[in-house]
Amino acid sequence: MDNENNFLKKNWLTLLLVALLGGVCFMRMKDREESKAKNETAAEKVDSAVSAKESVDSLAGTVAKVDSIPQEEVDSLKDAPVVKLRPSLVKGPACMVANTFESYYPRNVIDGNRATAWGLESYQGSGGTFTFRMPCRRLDHIVVWNGNWGEMGAWEDNARVRRLTISKRNAAGETTKIGTFALSNRHQSQTLRFDFDAPETRDIETLIITASGKYRGILFQDLYLAELAFFGNK
Repeated sequence: MDNENNFLKKNWLTLLLVALLGGVCFMRMKDREESKAKNETAAEKVDSAVSAKESVDSLAGTVAKVDSIPQEEVDSLKDAPVVKLRPSLVKGPACMVANTFESYYPRNVIDGNRATAWGLESYQGSGGTFTFRMPCRRLDHIVVWNGNWGEMGAWEDNARVRRLTISKRNAAGETTKIGTFALSNRHQSQTLRFDFDAPETRDIETLIITASGKYRGILFQDLYLAELAFFGNK
């Protein structure tokens, strides 16, 4: 016991210094832990803020990209219904008069009756040109009944048209060729279709159709064209 007291008396200063140093070390460790915790909390807040900003930026970028996409031009004709058009004949080629009771007038090609026809007698020339007044925004297709569809055997006996050349005239009086179309030598209707996007098939005021060439008939060379039906957008 005396020895312990003597030790404490002799070394009290050292013991005091050791205790003080221990307390200082403990306080420093505690401060470090608190500082670390604060730093981690601050870092989490910063990360959260950055993440939120990135989300907003990402959303803004998405919106910007959508807005920057060029809008396709609206074409009203794409949704417009294709209907049968009713042209009026302005001018037609000379017709063949078969007898007192029957004539093959140019107007027969748009009378809605394929049993009637337009005809040229003993055809040897360059054909005939029809001019129709037909205001329409777009011409989609034409159905053709070639030859004479009237009496039994008339189709084979007489000549049929080989080609149709089609042009348009707009409101300004400008004429543009749409194309030349070969007709088949078959006793059935034929459909001539046009390019939807082709500018020459749009804004038509007058349609000009020239019939030329022929498929020879078995007995006669009178040229016939029975009917034309027009379809497009009014």
